[in-house]
Amino acid sequence: MWGALKAVVIVWMAVATLATPALFHHLAWHLDDSSSTNIARTQTKTIGKSVEQYKLKNGRYPTSVQGLDALVNPPQGTPVMDRLPRDPWGKAYVYRMPGVVNVDSFDVVSAGPDGKPWTEDDIGNWTR
Repeated sequence: MWGALKAVVIVWMAVATLATPALFHHLAWHLDDSSSTNIARTQTKTIGKSVEQYKLKNGRYPTSVQGLDALVNPPQGTPVMDRLPRDPWGKAYVYRMPGVVNVDSFDVVSAGPDGKPWTEDDIGNWTR
């Protein structure tokens, strides 16, 4: 009886030893993805506030052609941002005016993990 119980315990320990690294890898990837999403969400809102500051200084939003570059290199006056951050996946943020989601103002969008703008995983300055 004790021999069979020992064998079961040894088998379970072996399974746990083999499965644990895979489980932690999966959890770490999920947490990293969640952190990146939160960073992108925060950055889109921060950039959005800078776009609003631009409007206060210039009487209008930057055009889609000017893009977010107008925040660091305005056609006149002082910049409202020192530099434009890249999203957590290394891509530039996308700016649309008028917005696709915020049709009465503008969108600031991270293309998300897939790197393709205007897809399901996009993160923007809107509330879902």
